Amino acid sequence: MRALSTALLLSLAATTAGAGGAPLRGVWEPRELEFAYLGVVTHYSCEAIEARLAKLLRRLGARNVEVDPAPCFYDGSVQGMYKLRARYEVLRPAPAAAAEGTVAAAPGKVVIDRNTLGLISDNDCELIERFVRYGLPKTDWDVLGGKVGCNATRSAVLGKLELETLLPIDEAGS
Repeated sequence: MRALSTALLLSLAATTAGAGGAPLRGVWEPRELEFAYLGVVTHYSCEAIEARLAKLLRRLGARNVEVDPAPCFYDGSVQGMYKLRARYEVLRPAPAAAAEGTVAAAPGKVVIDRNTLGLISDNDCELIERFVRYGLPKTDWDVLGGKVGCNATRSAVLGKLELETLLPIDEAGS
């Protein structure tokens, strides 16, 4: 489950894996994650690193994401080292007796590679690498396989990483 420290992530696309049976019930649970970012090539402003890590967590299925980088001065200056703390909620299987506050859910696969990353770019290779190595092992996401990493100049993402998560299903059918 946490064998992710050897991988590095870069782009992602979530697709649900339909099992054909009745949907699971899930409940949103709070989580907190903390890890250090040390960028050799890429430096960020506080606003930029907040936005990129929040987007990455949302792509993995998290909601109500708050990212607090430190130290931060919010003056537009950039730096290459932050202590990143993120608070968010993830969907987890609901206990069998739980009914209230649950949502329909299904296991889903999230693929992280350079083709599916979205607004996160190759320039974010170091952030993704640090997240995979030091942040992801502390999370609930299951690694199905693969490996993602930076190229030699740390300017492009290489490889593919597959994760499994629980994703909400729209019960309204739309």
